[in-house]
Order: sequence, then C-alpha cells, then structure tokens
Amino acid sequence: MDVDLSRKKILTNIGYRSDGRLAKEMRHISYETGIQMQAQGSVSWKQGLTELRCAVFGPGPIRNRGRMKREEVYLNIVVNQLPFATRDRKRSNNTKRDRQQQVISRHLETVFKKAIVTELYPKSQIDIYIDILLNDGSAMAACMNAVSVSLASASIPLRYVPTAITCGYADNDFVVDLNGDEEMLNLCRVTLTTKNGGSQVVAIDMKKKCDAKVFDQLVAVAASESAQVNTILSATMLHYAETYMRRVFVVTGANKGVGYGIVRNLLKKVESTKIYLTARDEGRGNEAVKCMLTEFGGRLDKSNEVKFHQLDITKDGSVNNFAKYLKDGGEKIDVLINNAGFAFDNDAKESALEQAQYTIDVNYYGTKRVSNALIPLIKEGGRLVNVTSMMGKMISGFSKENVALFNNDTYTVETIDKFVEDYKKYCEPDTRKQHGYNNSAYRTSKVAEMALTMLQHRQLKDRNILVNGCCPGYVNTDMTNHKGPLTIDQGAETPIFCAISEQAPNGKFLEKCAISKWI
Repeated sequence: MDVDLSRKKILTNIGYRSDGRLAKEMRHISYETGIQMQAQGSVSWKQGLTELRCAVFGPGPIRNRGRMKREEVYLNIVVNQLPFATRDRKRSNNTKRDRQQQVISRHLETVFKKAIVTELYPKSQIDIYIDILLNDGSAMAACMNAVSVSLASASIPLRYVPTAITCGYADNDFVVDLNGDEEMLNLCRVTLTTKNGGSQVVAIDMKKKCDAKVFDQLVAVAASESAQVNTILSATMLHYAETYMRRVFVVTGANKGVGYGIVRNLLKKVESTKIYLTARDEGRGNEAVKCMLTEFGGRLDKSNEVKFHQLDITKDGSVNNFAKYLKDGGEKIDVLINNAGFAFDNDAKESALEQAQYTIDVNYYGTKRVSNALIPLIKEGGRLVNVTSMMGKMISGFSKENVALFNNDTYTVETIDKFVEDYKKYCEPDTRKQHGYNNSAYRTSKVAEMALTMLQHRQLKDRNILVNGCCPGYVNTDMTNHKGPLTIDQGAETPIFCAISEQAPNGKFLEKCAISKWI
C-alpha cells in the first residue's frame, strides 16, 4: 500500500525524524579524495545514503574559442544523475531529471565562477563532472561541497570555500540536511551556500514559496548550521592548502651519484619544498637521507624536507605503490626528475643481448614507466626533467633511416618501442650495424629516452608542463668507474637548471645549462 507522504510530519512527538535524527542534526558525511587517477582532483562523497562522485579536469586549453575571455577561466560543470539513483530505485522521468541536473549545474557554475581565482587561468577551461549515484536528499548541497573538495584536491585556489546545506520548514519545525522521504513531503526548503560556513551568504536555491518571515528564519537556521559542514571540510582544505603552498620534487636514483648531488643542491636553493629521494634499495636510500641530514647539521632550514621512498623503476608494483602513496597523501608533484640510469662496464662479460635487455629496461622503459605513473600527479605548470646523456645524440652512429624515425613531430611511443625492440632483435646474431644501429646498448637506450622526452613535451603542452632532457656531463660516479672529471655537484648543475631556473627552455636537450642539438 502506498503511503500518503503529504500527511506525514517531519518530527515525531518526542522530536525525532524518520531516520532517527534530531531537527538540526546532520547525516554522517564521509569522503575519499583521489579516486580517479586521470583527473586533476576527484572525490567520492557520501552524505547519509546520498552518494556521488566528482572529478575535476584542467585547467586546460579552452575548446570552444568563441567562449574565450581573456580575464577569466571557462567553467564547465556537468551533473549526471543515474536513472535509478532515487531512493525508490524507480526510473525517473528523463525530462524532469534532465531539468533537475541543469538547475544544479547552473547553480554550481554561478557559485564557483566567483569562488575560483579565475585570473590565474586566463584563456583556460576547467571541466567538472558529477555523477549522482544515489539521491536520498540534499543532492545540490552534496554536489556543492564535493566540488569544493575536488577543486582543493586539484590544487586550484579558491577565494573562499563554498559550503552548502539544505534546510526545510513544515508545521513550525526547521530541519537541516533533508533526506529523500522529507523532500518528498514537498515542504518549503532552501539550499544555502555560504562563505566558509559563516554568515555571509553566497547563493540560495529555493523550493516552494513561503512567507517572508519563514524565509528569513530558514536562511538564519541554514547559515547557523552550515558551520557543521565547514568543520568537516576545513581539515581537508587546510591539508590541501599546505600541500599547494609546499612544492614537491621527486628525484629517482638519488641514493648516490648525480641523483644525490641533485637533491643536496636543491636543498640549498629552494624553500618550502619536500624532496622525495627515491632509490631501489631501502637500506641505502634511508642511509642517504641520514647522511644528507648530517651534512646539513642534523636539520634542514628554509622549511625544506627530504624524505626517502623506495622506488624500483623496473618494477610495475614498486612504481605503482609510490604513485598510490603520493595520491593517497593528496600530494601533487611540481618537478619530476628522472635521474635513475644504468650502464655496463666496457669489459662486461654479459652478451650483447643481455646488456641490451637490461640497459633498455632501466634507461628507457624505466623512465617511461615512472613517467606514465607520475605525470598525472604533476601540477599544471610543473616540470619534467629526464637526465639522459651526450651519448643520446643521434648526430652520428645511426643510419639516416633510424634518424628519420625521430626527426619529426609525428612519431609515437610505439615508434620508440619498435626502435629499441628491433635493436634487441639484431643483437643475436649481431647485425646491429647492418640495420643502422650503434653497437652500444647504453647509447641506444639514451636515444630512446631522449625521443621519449620530445614526445612528452608534445603531449604535455596543453598542461603547460616544461619538459627537457639534459646531460649531466662526465661525472665521477660508480657508473663511470670514477673516471669522470666532474664532481656530483657539478653534474647536478644542468638538471637543477632545468628543474628550477626561469631561463630554462622547453622541449630541448641541454648540456652545461645550454641548448644542444640532439638530432
């Protein structure tokens, strides 16, 4: 038998609602950020039984040039409520659902156009997609709060935090955070958005008319109780504000050699920066951090921090674990320096194929593996530095046909993969020179790494990420059997120039902090 909800009261005689709450008691709110790796910011939001997911993409290039305005970002918010998202699990009328989605979208766009610091992103577009998985009331308020968290997790600065709450009135009772049954009573209700959960109202969405006195009381109650929501949001906002202000650098292969020199010298030049010193061996990595702190007298100044995390660039599991660690911590990367590399000794006993397989797996596939996992975490306007080698130049030692593979702007990652796989195929029997390759596996791997660098430059233009490859020089390290004339601090100069200098170019190969021709 159907229940006539129009005759139901909001509160029982002893002051409780249908779900056991008091009049001004919120439902339980929980959320998880970083649920979608491809998005710059994302959140799964649960408010009682209401559940939704929100993802932020951008800022990126504006797709419709007719919408471009020099002074502001174009904000595109799309709300999609699943057909069976209502509490009774019945398919809702498409026209009605579409209209409700459009109302929420327009309302959110109005609020966040004012809240986002739009002048930081001229001629850009931010896309926000919201999927309402289950609508059990107060969906607009839930969407508003979820977008605030998603933008924060995307490191997009806000002038204030839009904080929303729904408040309803019937039979002289005021209740907040209406559930689905209460909304079906068709009572007078408002969804109020305030600045930071305070008394300053940003926007009001009203359902069903009421007299002015009741309206004023509705707004007053909603404004007062929005502090409950802001308390929940404030901890996350503070966390992401601190994360946004503090820069994050990641340096691979940094427990010794040039990588160690990069971390050590970065700590002397930067402020308010966390540097992840990563290495394959956990013991050696922790020892490297300990030695570095000793060099700095036991503690770092300028609000800097150096932290070790295990990272074997040849293992998918290790790379994915590190990416997950950063994502779960809400950390975005400002600069990724792919420094880890490997070279066999000239008198190595391993066969040509064995040398090719391992060298290419570290220098090319390892760099690609780390990049694929961490590039989605690099901030808009961040930097990617691949430490390659002068041996990675294709000026000599390769056939015209092989040079032509990369002397264009149209090659793909499949082109590079085939280049290195063909090299391995020609190792046994050894027909490398006949097929236009240099005999050095190290040199072939570094050519591939440099080709990857130029491809990444093309792919990341839209995100304003600076991408360069560089040669540290012939440095006195284990890799050179300590024959190099340069110290590790001198070897770190060009990678650091690419990482932090305002004069650093984009999409180039550098030696001695200057552009050098690689092909």
